[in-house]
Amino acid sequence: LVPAATNYIPIMPVQRCATTYGWKFADSVGVRSLAYVLPEQAATQNLHVPLEDFAAFLGKAAADLPGSTDETDEEKQAAASTYTTGRGPDLRTDMMHYHPDHYFKAASAGQLNIQHPPGEQAKKWQEQMGLFHSTEQALQDAETRARLIVELRSKCAVSPGCQEDAVIQFAKLLHRQQAVQAPSMTVARELEQLNRALLSYRPNN
Repeated sequence: LVPAATNYIPIMPVQRCATTYGWKFADSVGVRSLAYVLPEQAATQNLHVPLEDFAAFLGKAAADLPGSTDETDEEKQAAASTYTTGRGPDLRTDMMHYHPDHYFKAASAGQLNIQHPPGEQAKKWQEQMGLFHSTEQALQDAETRARLIVELRSKCAVSPGCQEDAVIQFAKLLHRQQAVQAPSMTVARELEQLNRALLSYRPNN
């Protein structure tokens, strides 16, 4: 039961996200949680739960437990891990609270299915995933890393510059470069600029 009238963690609005840091930590080790959110009640009050609605919630939860014959495991996974953008809260608003790499890694591993309406948003997502995969490869290959660093350095230096996801990938590459070769003061200053730039993408976070 989650009384959510009070937003306990400013960067993670429980009322909208129905999750907390504790649950995110649990997710990382495979523990599943089901939240019944009480958006108009606070933890400091006596809670009033609508029994019929809560009973229906528990019934649905029981049907979703392992061993249920209503759905296959694949169907349950697909239902639980699909984002359809365009309806709030959606991927875009959630990504303002969580690091974009969390989404890229989950999508790359098949743990998250991002469904975009056709158009610019879908194209942008494909470009972001493409850059993520290129960066992951470049982290392991010095030649690819050097080439990608030059490309991102050139892109971010001219208007309109780089979006947040590109800055994140650029910073990852520079961190790796600093770790595998003699550290450079020039690169260290560049990383500092990138970290400062990342703050500007989330002024209220």
